[in-house]
Amino acid sequence: MTRKDTIFELRPTKHGIGVFTIGPLKKGVELILWEKGDWELKNPTTFAELKWADKWGIYAWDKLWCPKSKIRMSIAWYINHSKTPNLKTHFMKTGNWRFWAARAIKPNEELKIDYSRLDYMD
Repeated sequence: MTRKDTIFELRPTKHGIGVFTIGPLKKGVELILWEKGDWELKNPTTFAELKWADKWGIYAWDKLWCPKSKIRMSIAWYINHSKTPNLKTHFMKTGNWRFWAARAIKPNEELKIDYSRLDYMD
């Protein structure tokens, strides 16, 4: 089951910015938070590029995946980490990213994933 009508928004958090849902989500629902192809492989060559990639990049399968654009990024890039996440995720070797509600999620709850699980399918 996919929820295409759910509205998400960015809000301040203690970590900077996070993704919040406006309405409730049922366990198992797939969330559309990622625009297909919104990434590119990076090999930073300057300190500024390395700093930016360290903040926004995902290191998976011995590659550094970063947003394609520094001024327009899918909302998924803003999802914060938690050891007890409310989302399951699968970051595929093609660079596409899928998300599912790991449990029922309340309105106005921040969406979080476990960054250590990006290489694995739950």
